[in-house]
Amino acid sequence: MRPSFIRFVGVICFLCSFFSAFSQVTLFGDVYIAPKIEIHIVSGKLFFESGKIITDRGNNAGILSFAKGSSWEWANHDTHVDGFIRFYEASAFTFPEGHDNILQPLRISNFSGSDHFDLAYQHRGHDVTSAPNGIAGVSDTHFWELRNPGSKGQVMLS
Repeated sequence: MRPSFIRFVGVICFLCSFFSAFSQVTLFGDVYIAPKIEIHIVSGKLFFESGKIITDRGNNAGILSFAKGSSWEWANHDTHVDGFIRFYEASAFTFPEGHDNILQPLRISNFSGSDHFDLAYQHRGHDVTSAPNGIAGVSDTHFWELRNPGSKGQVMLS
């Protein structure tokens, strides 16, 4: 092989590894994630320009997931995740969560006990209407659905 070809291949490999370390995804329209499907943001940032990421909300919900070190920017009432979000292997994360054109981010910190955590926001009243002991009241307008019983952390609601 010629040395110039080997240098060319080396430069291409370097550029691919460099740009994959600083990857990003920008959302310009609606995306639907079907039941039992997970779309994973491995590194870099997800930028919400327009549109929503809508996931199925059933027992086998579709999921948008974020790896440790990945993040997002620019979510608002018109562009956010409308459905389930999962984050992996992080002690803190703010979820760009919403429903029915209402952004309601939730932050979890000091998370431990599991490698992931799932949640979805519902802008409607909960099916449970009476508050159990120790709970002051149940909202008739909205709630967050949290899924991962084997973990613990601190939750900050918006």
